[in-house]
Amino acid sequence: AKAAAVPRQARLGVGAILQPETVWDAARGESFCAEGRGVLASTESILDAAGKGEVIRRYRADAVDMEAAAVAGAARRHEVRFLAVKAISDDPGFPMPRFEPFIDARGDLHTGRLTLSAVTRPALWPVLWRLRANTLHASRELCLALTVLIRQENSELAAPAPGKQDSR
Repeated sequence: AKAAAVPRQARLGVGAILQPETVWDAARGESFCAEGRGVLASTESILDAAGKGEVIRRYRADAVDMEAAAVAGAARRHEVRFLAVKAISDDPGFPMPRFEPFIDARGDLHTGRLTLSAVTRPALWPVLWRLRANTLHASRELCLALTVLIRQENSELAAPAPGKQDSR
């Protein structure tokens, strides 16, 4: 029997950093070029494990997010350089809770309402606790990656142009 293909995102564990070269807007089927390697697919809503797996397969994506395509589109419209750096906070099989009832029209998550709802649903506690731990870990890794990236960018800006001598 042939082994089932494992989605590539499954190889990116919690805390892994992805700097994609391609960002897909899954709602519009439009792609954007970025500076990096790999593929990121952006959706307009939080997906459960099955939905995330479908998007990963359709776009051959390494990860799924909700923001990068919107930012890439704005960068394209304003003709500015685009770069996405993402930290993985949940694996493809993570049992993501439904957050839609707690998100307002502006897209803000009302954590107080979510917390009150979770108090009466003890089955959600381990999932929310794991999501919190994963998010903290991913956030730390993203900060480290961005620090390195900013230092590299600053050193490139400070370096003299090839063939030019520093006259100091």
